[in-house]
Amino acid sequence: MHARQSVLRSDLFGEDLQKLFPIVQANGSDSAAFDNALELLVQSGRSLSHAMAMMIPEAWDNNPHMSDQKRAFYEYHCSLMEPWTDPQPLPSPTAV
Repeated sequence: MHARQSVLRSDLFGEDLQKLFPIVQANGSDSAAFDNALELLVQSGRSLSHAMAMMIPEAWDNNPHMSDQKRAFYEYHCSLMEPWTDPQPLPSPTAV
């Protein structure tokens, strides 16, 4: 999100957009960072379900059963932001 701040534009926030930076607080947890990004998307006019679908998209690229409309949604939004991933994957379970 930090890298994207320089290209953010908003008719809604205008010049006040700079007051929102940093979008993600550097000292927060991973879930706090997710909340920060989600709040930006919702406060900029997207519904919660729309914002969540942007941040955590379905596996859509090679899904032959997905509608063209839904595929277009994901294709468009993947150009705006990368899917949110946990920066530190959980360790794989060990055999008992």
